[in-house]
Amino acid sequence: MYGLTRVNAAGTNTRNELMKIWVARYLPEISSISPTVRNHIEQRLRLSITDEARQATHKQLSKRLASDCARAAIDTQKLLSTMGLSIGVWELQELSLKIHKIYTALLDCYSQVFIFSPVLDRLHTIETESDRLEAAGPVIPRFESLMLMLVPL
Repeated sequence: MYGLTRVNAAGTNTRNELMKIWVARYLPEISSISPTVRNHIEQRLRLSITDEARQATHKQLSKRLASDCARAAIDTQKLLSTMGLSIGVWELQELSLKIHKIYTALLDCYSQVFIFSPVLDRLHTIETESDRLEAAGPVIPRFESLMLMLVPL
């Protein structure tokens, strides 16, 4: 289906550059916030990604995951029917199960390691787009392994 291929252009790894741009886009922007508030945010972020906090999040989200996936399948069926499209019950159930597997894998990964942790020490220094791209660099190997784990799902 989808494969990750390495494309080199002018001696650069294009795939990693595109991932870096994508990761940089979703980094929080706190450079315009006052230093006091920024310190508070950084402390809260650090607390929220501790092993204990990630395990608690995993436990809480895992409880609701199956029912939320089933509800999403029903909502999808309703949406498609308003557009005059029809999808079989078995197809919706299969879609729901696949989505459940993907989210379960993501939650399991999150409970083990927070892939964006290398960025936390640099959040207060990110002011320009090039700063964002530079901060995203250390995340790429972790992000790439996550993507490779999800491909079969």
